[in-house]
Amino acid sequence: MKKLLGIFAFFLSIQLCFGNLTSYRPLNTPQTGVNFSIPYTFGTHKGHAEKIYGKIEFDRNHIEGLRGHFKVPVKSMRTGKSVRDCHLVEALGLDYTSSRFPENHVCNNDNELERDEAAHFLYPFIHFKIIDAKKMGEEQTDAFHKYGLIVTGLWTIHGREVSKSHKVELTVDLKKRSLKLRIKTTPQFSLKEFDVIVKPAKILGIKIGVKDNVSVDLDLVLNEVQ
Repeated sequence: MKKLLGIFAFFLSIQLCFGNLTSYRPLNTPQTGVNFSIPYTFGTHKGHAEKIYGKIEFDRNHIEGLRGHFKVPVKSMRTGKSVRDCHLVEALGLDYTSSRFPENHVCNNDNELERDEAAHFLYPFIHFKIIDAKKMGEEQTDAFHKYGLIVTGLWTIHGREVSKSHKVELTVDLKKRSLKLRIKTTPQFSLKEFDVIVKPAKILGIKIGVKDNVSVDLDLVLNEVQ
């Protein structure tokens, strides 16, 4: 009997810790997602990632158990100019030790990587894995449940893994039958910490290059996974 009670207590503890987990996946829309800004010689390039994949899981009664992962395809990043988009693919996706980049640009006339460079495109995604979350505050009404969090995760860009912490606003929409989630945060990056090289371009003899700091505006809408 004692053995049965022990087994029951064990499974009950698992249920209490993990029984109310809800999973969410991001929606890809023009209005929300990943926007980024990269300063350069004459101003700022602004862009948007057309796709983001991944999933997060958490229990609303234990928000600090939040875990998940996201990935953005490098080739889905758009800046409004295809030649510039290809230069981003060069910088973020190619293995510099085997590619002709960064000594030379390797985009063809169609603003795609030259065919012989395909084998050197080793980093097709930017990854983010959540490893810790701390609740800083919360607000709840009949319509929503909003949390202020400090989320720590591992960013993997160009094969380099760096741990970073970000202030995150997470809101659960309680009005929908299927719970909807919104996540907002504005992480900052240094290209150097990920060993990313963006080769300057020359226009009318003027060298135009990007600066080191990159700003990201992350505004994700996620649907509950049924």
